[in-house]
Amino acid sequence: MKRPAVIVAFVALALFGGTAAFRLTAASGDGPAPLQARVGPDYIISFTMADGTPITTLTAGTYTIHAVDTEVEHNFHIFGPGVDLSTGANQEEDDLWTATFQNNNVYTYRCDIHPTVLNGTVTVGNPVVVATVAAPPPPTAVSAKGSGNGNSALTLTGTLNATVSATGALKLTLKGSPVKVLPVGNYKITVTDSSKKDDFVLRDKSAGYSQTLSAAAFTGTKSTTIEIAAGAWDFFSNAHPSVHTSFTAK
Repeated sequence: MKRPAVIVAFVALALFGGTAAFRLTAASGDGPAPLQARVGPDYIISFTMADGTPITTLTAGTYTIHAVDTEVEHNFHIFGPGVDLSTGANQEEDDLWTATFQNNNVYTYRCDIHPTVLNGTVTVGNPVVVATVAAPPPPTAVSAKGSGNGNSALTLTGTLNATVSATGALKLTLKGSPVKVLPVGNYKITVTDSSKKDDFVLRDKSAGYSQTLSAAAFTGTKSTTIEIAAGAWDFFSNAHPSVHTSFTAK
């Protein structure tokens, strides 16, 4: 309550005489509504104002961001000068972030697991943009629909089969053959896990990113979709971290 401060002011006037002007300022409240960062459900990523308006441009300044990740096979990652914030993969999250966007820069948001499918950019001020020529899309095998602030198509290059035997042996195959060299693209991975002690971890060694496709306590069959980018990859179980099987994507 601010009443005691007003009483003190009037007491001071009574003691010392004179006149004074008073301003009672109302509290500013909770401030602007947070920006909304969301990934999921399915293949949808968005970065919007509180009313759902997609954000493509933004005034420089500090903002609160409400980040909601509803899919364990995705994450929401926004980065650029002075900003690098991300939800984790393999889990759902509901977070509040604070980010300061600097003038005359471009910021990128994406799912790190599907960076060419789920992505977008935000322009702050008037940055100098260098034109680039986009690479041609990979061959289309199977098509599924996804969307960000606009529309994007998820193209499946193929289906991989991952297995965890009852004894903890791991395999990754394409059309029945062990994966040694793989074309880059988006792959559906079906995991069949018969072990209650081993998990199946797929790692992009070039990017330093890994995703657990099957947890140690899980048994059964499950599927997910992952973008395989160019570089060195491997897979392993955390129960046997020294045993890795490597392959190359190009």
